[in-house]
Amino acid sequence: MLLLQRAEDKLNRAVHNIAKSEKYFLDSAAEYGNRASNLELCLDESGVSCYLQMKEECQEAAKKYAAMRHFALQQLAKIDDLRTIAWEAYEEKAFTTSQTFMLFLLGLTCIFSVLAFFLQKLR
Repeated sequence: MLLLQRAEDKLNRAVHNIAKSEKYFLDSAAEYGNRASNLELCLDESGVSCYLQMKEECQEAAKKYAAMRHFALQQLAKIDDLRTIAWEAYEEKAFTTSQTFMLFLLGLTCIFSVLAFFLQKLR
């Protein structure tokens, strides 16, 4: 149970940080869009295209963070399911040694899949 709690805590922090990053990129995209529209009034086409390109890049980054957040939330749901199964089994005192070991392996698999996903996204 402690392993599941640690994994859930780490995922909650990751979801929070991902949401902050996503908001930052969305706010930046909006700001670049405003600057581009202000430069259109001045007829500065090179500046407008630069700001529009930066706006698109920020929107793409926000989409990537949204996908990462979605994945992390899915993993949180899986951990919650594992916790429910563990609690029900604890109440029934029905865990055998092999069931405990399988639950432990499932928890480790979940944690390593999350770590692998985030390491892949960092590249």
